[in-house]
Amino acid sequence: MYEHLLQSALVQVKSGYNVTCFAYGMTGAGKTHTMFGDRAELGLADLCIQGLHDSSVTVSFLEIYNEQVRDLLTQTERNLQI
Repeated sequence: MYEHLLQSALVQVKSGYNVTCFAYGMTGAGKTHTMFGDRAELGLADLCIQGLHDSSVTVSFLEIYNEQVRDLLTQTERNLQI
């Protein structure tokens, strides 16, 4: 999925464009695993960070679940206000 969808999007990011990737589906479908992977296989978030390793960009990783918004790059569990 990374090679077919996100690798070309990272070229756009490096050119200054905004890019959004949604993992959407029913509970238990594998969204979290797809985005974050496990010890054996990296998820899309890690692959994107590796793809941007030599770039100067600003990124955010947000989770929207049960109408709660959470910043996945911080250790806090507080919900963000929209």
